[in-house]
Amino acid sequence: SWLAGDGASFDPSSVEPRAAQPFDGAGSTAAALRLLDLPVASTHVAFVLDASGSMAAKDTTGTSRWDRVRSEMERVLSVLGGTAEGTVVLFADEAVPILPTVVRFTPGVRAQVRDALAARGPGGRTALSDGILRGLADPAVDTVVVISDGAPSGGSHFTKTDLRAAVRDANRWRHQQGRTLGELVSGV
Repeated sequence: SWLAGDGASFDPSSVEPRAAQPFDGAGSTAAALRLLDLPVASTHVAFVLDASGSMAAKDTTGTSRWDRVRSEMERVLSVLGGTAEGTVVLFADEAVPILPTVVRFTPGVRAQVRDALAARGPGGRTALSDGILRGLADPAVDTVVVISDGAPSGGSHFTKTDLRAAVRDANRWRHQQGRTLGELVSGV
């Protein structure tokens, strides 16, 4: 019925294709951008960061896990530049987005993320599933990068089976694939 109605006059060649925004990688790089050990190969990304109490643990140099994540986030956002867009979600007892929706990582937004991360100290339990589901919630995101140091101890799903099922259900229409999400689902 569409072909007989609206489709009768549809001509895809008459519509100019929209050019994608160029990737502002702050220069050319030979190596892929990484956040800690996770690749960031998209310009539409949700960073889902563990802000639970265990992130206060320090390594042999005296640097806390939280301080390392903050430093890496600042570095990655500066390399992504102003044409990349996304969001940042913190999870501890609950998942809380720093940015209410997906936005461009302009210098002002990067400063907002940096300030929010600096103002928050690690504390609470690990609501891993809530963080992941919040990161998957925005349809503008095609990549979810999850940084966590532990298994779920809070939130809506605690067991591996429940967490995998929740991620699979949240992703069923989006069919996101990739190293981070695949490892998360199979590695938990």
